[in-house]
Amino acid sequence: MSIVSSLRFLTSSVALLVVGGAVTVTPPARAQGQSPTLFGVVSARHLDNGMTVVVQEDHRLPIVSLTLRYGFGPSATPAGREGVAVVTTFLMLDRSEHAPPGEAQRLFARAGASRNGDSTGQTGAVLAATVPSNQLALPLWAWSDQMGFFDGAIDDAAVAAQCARLVGLRRAALEGQRLGRVDRFAEEALFPDTHPGHFGTLEPESIEHVDRADVVRFHDAWITPDHATLAIVGDVNTVDALAVVGRYFGTLPRGSRTERSRWETPPRLDGETLIDVAAAVPQASVSVHWLTPALLTADDAELDVVAHLFKGSRVAWLHWKLVDGAKVATEVRARQRSGVAGSHFEVTLEGAPGKSADELLAALDAALVEARARQPTQAEIGAAVYEELVHRVLATEHPATRAGEYAKLTAVLGKPDYWRGDIARYESVTPRSIHDAIAQWLPADRRVVIRVTPSPGASIGGDRTGTHTSRARTP
Repeated sequence: MSIVSSLRFLTSSVALLVVGGAVTVTPPARAQGQSPTLFGVVSARHLDNGMTVVVQEDHRLPIVSLTLRYGFGPSATPAGREGVAVVTTFLMLDRSEHAPPGEAQRLFARAGASRNGDSTGQTGAVLAATVPSNQLALPLWAWSDQMGFFDGAIDDAAVAAQCARLVGLRRAALEGQRLGRVDRFAEEALFPDTHPGHFGTLEPESIEHVDRADVVRFHDAWITPDHATLAIVGDVNTVDALAVVGRYFGTLPRGSRTERSRWETPPRLDGETLIDVAAAVPQASVSVHWLTPALLTADDAELDVVAHLFKGSRVAWLHWKLVDGAKVATEVRARQRSGVAGSHFEVTLEGAPGKSADELLAALDAALVEARARQPTQAEIGAAVYEELVHRVLATEHPATRAGEYAKLTAVLGKPDYWRGDIARYESVTPRSIHDAIAQWLPADRRVVIRVTPSPGASIGGDRTGTHTSRARTP
């Protein structure tokens, strides 16, 4: 099946599910401010305080899913306080001025709500919930109270307790991963120290020194309506839902920061950085990282496809070469780690017994030389695109997935109806574009290489034992 046929099959299948058995080509009639998507009409509104609200009706089940997404700007995290966003988010989810500690969670549980995976990073935070449709007001009340009525609910003791809890969780996570610090080493080498990607993996020390002043300052600047996007999908009436949102959020003031939560200038590597790591692991490993374009760009989609060509279920150039053929590795992983402020592509090799990190890197480099000279067939691209999209597209049958996607597309691009454009990025992939993407974004002389050597006495998470840099070749 060709790539175009595969995509049409996927999108038609989901459309069939969404409309209950009738696929329609003509988009439904819509009022001003509404946009048709693959899944129906989406309505978008902007409150006077800058908050963006997206609503899509889906009456098949008596549930409604909500996603509230905050975007943080380049100056959000003060030096030495990289954990302030995480501490603030955990605190406000636990308490606000009208909800004592733990009360919001108890109300959600009593209402039969499910939390869909709250998360916080250096570029933003996401709150998500699915509730019975007659409980729409509950998450709106809780989140608006956390946004507008928070400072008076915390004191020094509450902040200190939360920091201690998060430090304990982070240290436990490190102790559970023998290579828990490798991502941090790579991020520090990939991104400049002014970039949020530099601190993507938090150390316990970046959390334990956060104080109440840091939390209040961060909250009042970034947990505000003008940095928030709310998406509501499910068994609601659009007009009524917007009215409820206006009642809870409409009177909240804008934040103190007016800077955009976007990064216009992507970082760039000037050469190769080799980082040697000693770790308590049984076999050597190597991971190679390249800076790549940000989330939702055309090149980002091509690199998603490259990852499946390198190590997918149907196509696996590197796996076949290094595991099945040369037998230097027992596992190969490849992924495009997409981010709002910039992405990076990663290839990791787990070594076979007795193989050194240098042997792994040499074998990987030889395989990459072949990959850069190779053009995939259209059938290989079709298989890679199918693997990338099939679970994503079918997952949108659930309103929680759509709410998350609409919030992301609106916050990043200002286009809640960009679903068709997102899919079209993959439909335009060709053998030549894949060849060019590998050559442009995965060069041999602009990358970060982590070489891991087994060392029984190494610290939990791994110890950096050396760093070597070399300049990129002049074109």
